Amino acid sequence: MDSALPKAYGKTLFTRLKNATNYANTAFTNLIDYVDGDCIPGNLGGYNGQKGSTDVPSVEPVPMINEMMFSNRIEIVAASNGAQWAIAPKAVMSSPQYQLNVECFMPFFVTNTQNFMLNYEITFTNFSDIGFLPIAAKASKVLSGTVAIDSAKYSLPPIPPFPVLPNVPVSTNNFNVAGKIALWVTLNNVAVDAVTNSPFNFNLSFSLPVGQPTGGVFGLQCRDPRLNWNGTNTQQWSSDDSPSWGIENSNTLVFSSQPGKDGDTEMFVKNAPLVTPGELGYIFYGKFWETIRLCNQGAKLLMPVLDCFTCGKSNATSSAGSVHVQSQDPFVLNAVFSGMPIDFPHGLGNNKLGDNPTNVVSMWTNASPDFLKFSDMGKIPWNTVCNGSLDMESYVRNASGLLGWRGNYFMILVAGQATRELWFKPDDQTSTNNDSVHTTVARATEYGLAEVWRDPVKDANGRYKWFTRSFRILNH
Repeated sequence: MDSALPKAYGKTLFTRLKNATNYANTAFTNLIDYVDGDCIPGNLGGYNGQKGSTDVPSVEPVPMINEMMFSNRIEIVAASNGAQWAIAPKAVMSSPQYQLNVECFMPFFVTNTQNFMLNYEITFTNFSDIGFLPIAAKASKVLSGTVAIDSAKYSLPPIPPFPVLPNVPVSTNNFNVAGKIALWVTLNNVAVDAVTNSPFNFNLSFSLPVGQPTGGVFGLQCRDPRLNWNGTNTQQWSSDDSPSWGIENSNTLVFSSQPGKDGDTEMFVKNAPLVTPGELGYIFYGKFWETIRLCNQGAKLLMPVLDCFTCGKSNATSSAGSVHVQSQDPFVLNAVFSGMPIDFPHGLGNNKLGDNPTNVVSMWTNASPDFLKFSDMGKIPWNTVCNGSLDMESYVRNASGLLGWRGNYFMILVAGQATRELWFKPDDQTSTNNDSVHTTVARATEYGLAEVWRDPVKDANGRYKWFTRSFRILNH
């Protein structure tokens, strides 16, 4: 397959995966992002509504907004200027202030060497006293800025605190500040991840006892950072006032390990052409922690993409040199599986099969006679020879580029009869007289079964080659 595949055609094929158009659109969009050479998502609907639809999330190897916490610490004291309360200059060894923390997660098998930037915009829409707002937000009611994202897998960009002006009289000891927080990641001023079209809604509300430092926390963690664009969606984000900086989010761990899920938070986007159609197993199609399944995983059945796609030029008519998927020759199959990488992701792991993988070849030869289509190789219980659903798919992913199913296969039933001519006189006496009545009597009937292979690709003479693989007489 190449990236010039007509868009409508690609979507039609992916629609066979699910009876939901948005899954097909998402799979095709992410296929294009997988093979292109940049880090710019083809569809980023969460960015101020400027591009695409939020129903079709794109994935590129970029830091993704994964967790956030907005908090403050403040104290009031009895005022000395006639007012009842005032903001104290200290709140537990620090000035009264707000703090925004954001974790960016880059779960890809590449090191971040790009200049990614985290952008934030905090808009205060409601407050019980303007004195409670940060100094920088009192005029515009907005705080905004940009900070660099480092190369760590879990990055905490250093957003500075937002101080509150001390010794300012306030009219109430009921603290309430509400608003919205928009976050987005950019590369060379182009958005690559965003929670802006549906930003986070925060509300910090509590009572301020005189002389007692108090604070509020608004925290959220993402279930799957590929689906993070809606800060108000409780399926995408869950409340968490105890941050898990630097480790997997708790709801991610619970959800990603469920049956049928990938069971691994690592992701792979190659940004280069596919080598085998099995790489479609890396493609995200829109469900939490699920990529296209090449193997059966319990009640979750494989998706038959290998029956629809192949790799090569768009005008190619055949693929020579592949091992037939139903081959029973152990020496040929040993060449397919010997030394095969069985780690996730493609070719980057250190775990490989040995030079004589007899157990794998034996599993294959036992199962392959029952294959009715190319994708049936995913029905082999690969989980018995590896750990994890993504590693399990490596057998199909890597073998799919070495195997083929070129040829039409026919089972032809043949019937034959042995007969004898007989002549009868009017008195029913047998005779050879030409004046007698003539009839033919079947003396024996036999049936045979022919197995015929036919090449669906024309040869240089415009003909389809064929041969009879076997012929046997059937026993009644």
